[in-house]
Amino acid sequence: MDPVTQAPAPEGVDAPEIDESLQPFEINLYLPKRPLIPSAAASANGLPETPSPLKVAVTPQETLNDLRVTITDSPEGYWLGAFCFRKPLASPNSTAKGGKVQLGERVPEWTELREIFEGVDKDKRELHVTHVPFNEADARAHVQRLRDLLSGGAADPSAIGVDAALSVQDAVRNPQEWQQDAARQNANGRAVTKKGVNDAAEASSELPLPLVDWAGWPSVTSIDLIPQVARRPRQLPVCVRQLSLASWNPPPQHCKLNGHLLYLQVGTLEGEVIFVTASTHGFYVNRSSGARFDPSPRPDGQDFASCSLFDLLCGFSPLFLSSFSKLFNDPLSSRDYFSAVPVTNALPAFPWLARNHTHHADALRSQAAFLLTGATSADALEGTRDWNDELQSARELPRTTLSERLMRDRVLNRIYSEFTQAAARAIPKVAAGEVQAMNPMDKRDAQMFIVNNLFISKGADGVDLYPHMGGDEAAHVAVGKDVQGVKTLNSLDVGGLCLLGTIVVDWKGERWVAQSVVPGLFRRRDDADELPEADGETTELAEAAPEKKSPEAKLAQSNKADLNDDTQVVYGGVEGPEVIRDNAAFHKLFHQVAQTLHLNEHQVEDAKGIKHSLWLSVDSKGLRGADGRRYVLDLARLNPVDINWLENDIDGAIHGSSSSPNQDAHYPHRMTLLRPELLEIYWDSEFRKWARAKLAARQEAKAAKDAKAKEAASKEDGEKTEAPEVEAEEPERLDSSEFKLTFNPDAFVEFKVADTLAEEHSKVITPITDESDASIAAVRQASDFLRKVAIPRFVTDVAAGLFTAADGGALSRQMHARGINVRYLGYVARLCSPEAKQELDQELIQKAGPGHEGFLNAFRLTVLQEMVLRASKRVLRGLIRDVEQVNVAACVSHFLNCLVGDKVNAHPKARPSVTPLSDVADAAWTKLTPETLREELKAEIRKRFRFELPASFFEQELRRAQLLREVALRTGIQLQLQEYVLEGKLADADGVVSDGCHGESQTNGNTTNKKNSKGKKKGGNEQQNGVKKSNVGAAAAKPTKAARATSFEPEDVLNLVPMVKDSTPKSTLAEEAFEAGRISISRGDRELGLELLLEGVSFHEQVYGLVHPEVARCYALFATIVHHLAGVAAMERAESINQAKSENKEITEADLPVVNEHLSMANAVRYQRQAVTVSERTLGLDHPETLNQYMNLAVLERSAGNTRESLLCQRRVLELWSLLHGQHHPDCINALSNVALTLQNARLFEASLRVYRSAHELALTLFGADSIHTANLAHELSQAYTLAGDLKTALAVEKEAWRVFEERLGKDDAQTKESEAFCSSLAASAVRVAKLEKEASERQARLPASRRGNSNAGGGAAAITGAGTTASGNGTANKSLDEIVRFIQGGSNGSVAKAKGKSKASRK
Repeated sequence: MDPVTQAPAPEGVDAPEIDESLQPFEINLYLPKRPLIPSAAASANGLPETPSPLKVAVTPQETLNDLRVTITDSPEGYWLGAFCFRKPLASPNSTAKGGKVQLGERVPEWTELREIFEGVDKDKRELHVTHVPFNEADARAHVQRLRDLLSGGAADPSAIGVDAALSVQDAVRNPQEWQQDAARQNANGRAVTKKGVNDAAEASSELPLPLVDWAGWPSVTSIDLIPQVARRPRQLPVCVRQLSLASWNPPPQHCKLNGHLLYLQVGTLEGEVIFVTASTHGFYVNRSSGARFDPSPRPDGQDFASCSLFDLLCGFSPLFLSSFSKLFNDPLSSRDYFSAVPVTNALPAFPWLARNHTHHADALRSQAAFLLTGATSADALEGTRDWNDELQSARELPRTTLSERLMRDRVLNRIYSEFTQAAARAIPKVAAGEVQAMNPMDKRDAQMFIVNNLFISKGADGVDLYPHMGGDEAAHVAVGKDVQGVKTLNSLDVGGLCLLGTIVVDWKGERWVAQSVVPGLFRRRDDADELPEADGETTELAEAAPEKKSPEAKLAQSNKADLNDDTQVVYGGVEGPEVIRDNAAFHKLFHQVAQTLHLNEHQVEDAKGIKHSLWLSVDSKGLRGADGRRYVLDLARLNPVDINWLENDIDGAIHGSSSSPNQDAHYPHRMTLLRPELLEIYWDSEFRKWARAKLAARQEAKAAKDAKAKEAASKEDGEKTEAPEVEAEEPERLDSSEFKLTFNPDAFVEFKVADTLAEEHSKVITPITDESDASIAAVRQASDFLRKVAIPRFVTDVAAGLFTAADGGALSRQMHARGINVRYLGYVARLCSPEAKQELDQELIQKAGPGHEGFLNAFRLTVLQEMVLRASKRVLRGLIRDVEQVNVAACVSHFLNCLVGDKVNAHPKARPSVTPLSDVADAAWTKLTPETLREELKAEIRKRFRFELPASFFEQELRRAQLLREVALRTGIQLQLQEYVLEGKLADADGVVSDGCHGESQTNGNTTNKKNSKGKKKGGNEQQNGVKKSNVGAAAAKPTKAARATSFEPEDVLNLVPMVKDSTPKSTLAEEAFEAGRISISRGDRELGLELLLEGVSFHEQVYGLVHPEVARCYALFATIVHHLAGVAAMERAESINQAKSENKEITEADLPVVNEHLSMANAVRYQRQAVTVSERTLGLDHPETLNQYMNLAVLERSAGNTRESLLCQRRVLELWSLLHGQHHPDCINALSNVALTLQNARLFEASLRVYRSAHELALTLFGADSIHTANLAHELSQAYTLAGDLKTALAVEKEAWRVFEERLGKDDAQTKESEAFCSSLAASAVRVAKLEKEASERQARLPASRRGNSNAGGGAAAITGAGTTASGNGTANKSLDEIVRFIQGGSNGSVAKAKGKSKASRK
């Protein structure tokens, strides 16, 4: 560590090295004994032993409560009931061997560990866990923990989705282990023989590598979202037949005095039903039965009294012990720990195709509310959580030191997560009418609800705030913008400014908003609230305030009925600009926000003509809560409007349409705002222009000054010319504060104000339009920048291959990152057409050369598909909004039949459920047809994106399977996991894959009977490209069912998931620590950088928990850095060894550079595997980020020498590409090249050649023969032909690559010269091979006729391969790839090796 402390560290990142008190340490924990479970029985059954002491790694800022959670979640301490921590007392007897340790008083739970062990040596830090008496809450929590462990793998009907947080990485990487796991139990649940398992294991070791039998892109369908071996839910061992609260609860009063807390009823696997008493001193088996109440313990030895319910059951039921032990020996958890970790701080991902789980009886499921709350009646319920106070108290936690910031971020992230989950559960209940509205007399869209201290309202214009902006459409957008604004301000984290917890949920076609409740929101405003706040910082404004507010105060006294005077708003517009309030404290806080967002202080005039100075939009309100905190509300208009859209596109032209737009094509709302990312990009662009202009002016001034100095020097001695030169060099640094560019958030905004003379007693005004004001002109300039610079630059980057979109979601995210609103999809689509080529950056297009059309065509299809998807969402939202719950599945299935199933059945019929309580004969969704749906979609696209879809799009260009996936994911539909036929005949469909009908009889193929070559061949056919064909035998064995007439049926729709938009900010601390590590490494301080990176990883895990999207990204980035550094370290060691050899020196391990223990390929692979699992569980099985994680994992596995695992991951990559986009995507070429390279490294040259040919054919299809991308593929393909021994074809392919390189890059480019040299060596090799063939034929002619026939069997091909790769007689069998190529070239210049190395690096 000496070099680390001496190395110069970047500013602000050396604190972790200095503050030793923050470093983790180990403590020894002594747990109590378990008398009912002898260690021999536990070890025999595989139950984890409880070590004494148990070593636990902790951090100093953790509390004992954190340690309690760690212990109860661990395999060593799960069984503990009520316990406390005690420190040992220092006594002479305790040091003697076998002496009893004297324990001190109970240590308080919320004490930090650094306080507990202050002054104690690190090797003497220990705590003892001791049992304490139970209370009812402890007993209920203990029972709930037992239930959670026993039902860990079962589907939870109370969850908001099916198959939550599913991960299939282990099934992808270890398919044989999953097959063996399924084979361990047959249909009757009996374990298979050991011989059968051994045969399966032996067969798996002889399986061929995946993708070796490449015969073209594998056939992938939607059911491949989940690998075949994982399509049946895993069955965990059953430990009890029944576990429930006994019907004798609650204990009568006299029993309560004896310490009785609960009574449990347990049905054991042995068939016995027992009743257990939970008392203050633990659990015991009592004498009760179903008909007789006797809570006293059974006679001695039969009551199994214990402080742990786990131990009681293990002691009473041997079958419980053996089954429970299997839970701790789950092979999946041991192979992929992150797949079993609970998701705590994020909403889990729900796959759009879900498995059909068997519903099991569980009496405790409906009793869980009592276990969690202890309430048996409504009046016994405790008060619900005060979300607002929790959030604000967490934000007010100290954040001066590193440990304080870490604690604050942890607490905040946990509360935000719990708030989001509570809202996602509450809103479906509100939508279903289960909650009474606070204002039941108002119309439905204006009603408000309070559930679990969440203030819930509908994202519609229920109170006529936006009639001039578009009504409900404008309100829908405003709600989404508001949650974005809250998230932005949460990230800024301005001290003293409070924000409500805010979440938007789309559910059953309606948008809902859930917020934490502002204290005193509904109380009348006191006159005292009008007075300015005595903060000591607002003295001047406080003196001037009475004069300013006196007219308003007088008016308030004369007219107390005015609703605007009753609100708690103390800053900003109460409802628009008519009534505006001033507050110095809020003005100062908003100034900090405006500075970061580049907003301008501006004057807004109220209805009385008084001007008020504001930083944010007049709609943004400052509110003083009853708790004294300052809250900000209504942040929808945090950014200025897109004036160009308002002026040109509300009723503007439709791209691609020859006719003029009619009234139906009117854009639905006027809430068109610019994105904050665009303002930042535009500000940065203008700042760079300003800086360049300033520097140019200084250079000119300096040149002029130098010229004058020279003139003066020619007249005088010239001795004084040095001084002005020094003065000229000093002001080279620019003062960025001189640059002024701010935006007026109220510029061009339309307001509705009262007007008694108008027809509706109101009028619309646009008060701020004077573009002589720079801040107002800047709004129009930013809007121009969006159209003239941002969008063309985006499309140009696509044409140059700098960005590709895997699916519509990735496209939307990238557009947002570049500041482009999704409403500009029509503009983007138009720029992708050849007619708009001149509007792109011609210099970049020229550099891209031929073939850039391939990128644009694939991208254009994605853009068109995204427009169709978004229009489909709107139509479905309108259809499903008023559908009764009983008909939701029928409505969704009929919509999907009309959208993507029209090629199977052009006239699908709706299947509504008709009941006496409902009449759906006239429901709009029942009348939907494919033709009417297409017309609706085209109209929506014309209206929202100002674009006319090509007439042939739905017939020729629509990718139905991909559209189905995106519609399901983006609207929260979960369909049953099965094959859905979207084209062709329904007879081709496979059966449903559910819990009871999964194809257990796996195709024998090449997994059995290894001696039978015919069986092997058959198996190879059934397992083309390593993907087994589904077994139709299982489907045939099912009960007969009516034949399908449509692609989708109501029974296929399993669930609707609420779609959530939250306002949770990222942790800046975790990102700063990680960034500091990257900076240190870039400066060359590898050791310090690695330590900081590891600390950044630890911060991510502590703040977000182990399973969170941010943690997945952190793991992936760390794996990439470790992979790179491990490669650099290996190269350094190799150079040292080579240098010592060249100098004939002996070298030892001590002479080699020291390598950090974390810098290993195995470590990089481990972190990348974790990234894949976490990404699958939090983002989705088929999310584009998950696809990228799999691609990176495949590369790392290959670098680590794990060929089989790398190919399995690459097979998954191909499957995901088929699901996301299809096989005609530019990035699919890279995926195929990676597969080919991996096969080549495994010396499978023929298979590698076939894959390279597929990649080259795809490149030709997408880019054409003259593209540089096709030439790169041709160069790689030529090398593959060379390794396969086909020199003639290799030469022809390389000549084509050479031609393109020469045309595109010029003769002097290194790549052109490399290709030319390779062509020359190939030509020489071909001549040499021809000579060898001629000599061989001459020798054949001289042989006797009897021997000639036998020798001729090989033919000319043998001569080529004999001179090529397979001539083991010449000693090439064990050579490296580069040596083989050099042998083929006859020992020439060896340019191929360099070329291959380059291609590998470029692909990585």
